[in-house]
Amino acid sequence: DLIIGTGSHTHIPMLLYKQKHLGKVVTSMTPDPPFLKYMDLCFIPEHDSPRKSDNIFVTIGPPNTALDTKVHDPKCGLIVIGGEDKKTHHWENEKILEKVRYILETQKDLSWTISTSPRTPEQMISMFEKLNDEFSGMTFVPFQKTPGGWIEEQYAQSRITWVSADSVSMVYEALSAGCQVGVLPVDWKNNKSKLARAIRLLEKNNQIVSFEAWKDKPLWPEHSVFNEADRCAMEILKRWWPERL
Repeated sequence: DLIIGTGSHTHIPMLLYKQKHLGKVVTSMTPDPPFLKYMDLCFIPEHDSPRKSDNIFVTIGPPNTALDTKVHDPKCGLIVIGGEDKKTHHWENEKILEKVRYILETQKDLSWTISTSPRTPEQMISMFEKLNDEFSGMTFVPFQKTPGGWIEEQYAQSRITWVSADSVSMVYEALSAGCQVGVLPVDWKNNKSKLARAIRLLEKNNQIVSFEAWKDKPLWPEHSVFNEADRCAMEILKRWWPERL
């Protein structure tokens, strides 16, 4: 058996199941320290700064279900906005709006879709509704009005995706979907936090572009294959079922 878990609450049930049924236990996150040595394989993002170990496989962010369908419309762009989180960053509606407005005014050749998240303040949503009336090339769809699978469809058709830096999971999803990804900055409370490190690593590796860098020189990183879910699946097969490769 192969037992895969993604949350810390699954660690004890997984290990108990392993003890009873002798299966392989795989976790797609950094496990709590007491459990790490009992895991057969841990997929740990590089921004967690994992130590070297035979049961640790370092990923570029967590694996996700987004796929590059290679049908991106060169005239479509997507902007996805996160929101408040008292633990990680300060959120300023006006600063985000200013940057979104600049993107819309600078890239009028694209048809833009803008959406939010459950953390987006109501005032920010009202600002986007007013912006929607101002720009004919923009469509605003708040998170509350998006059906299941909607964001994946947007990734698939959008050549360019801008994501606010606090929504790191969406940055990885957009990269996995084959988008050119730009990141709107937030004011981190701790520049050494995991989220801040993740954004810095992607920028350092030329996988994303920051808003300020793009504003100074509007160039995008060359597209590269980004499929951590596939890499993780291949690692599982290599370790235990190489005949299936």
